[in-house]
Amino acid sequence: MRVIADPNVLAMVGGNFGSTQFALSALAEKNKIPLSTPTGIVTQEQRSWKYTYFTLVESNDTAKAVLAYAKSCGYKRVAIMRLEREYGELGSKFLRQNAAEYGIDIVAEERGADSDRDFTAELSKLRDARPDLIVVWFANPGGSLLLKNAKQIGTANCASLDG
Repeated sequence: MRVIADPNVLAMVGGNFGSTQFALSALAEKNKIPLSTPTGIVTQEQRSWKYTYFTLVESNDTAKAVLAYAKSCGYKRVAIMRLEREYGELGSKFLRQNAAEYGIDIVAEERGADSDRDFTAELSKLRDARPDLIVVWFANPGGSLLLKNAKQIGTANCASLDG
């Protein structure tokens, strides 16, 4: 709060996503200080805020783009490997919410944590569901390790969304 009270503070940058971004956005709006936040997690309420500027594509739009890609490739059965925290929860929500519009069935979903280093068990379960595509909605370094594990066990067709 001390920084916001400083009359020399003209703007803020930060709040990658989730609760950090929500807290900073609320401060920016209350104190009328512009905030540039590198996130795509935007609530309906935040769309009307005057002082918060989002610099990434919204998660819902990203999910639609992934589903459009899957459809253009003729994929109909999609599995999701996602981060267990908020970033992954929203990705899953938007993929599921929009899947029918693109003629896509979500056939399986597995989760992992930021600290996980081996995803072979989760990927094996997804592979057993026989998806045409596995969407990886994860953050690094786990996302990179996940893709490495997918290659090691012969799981093809992974589309990675790295936060």
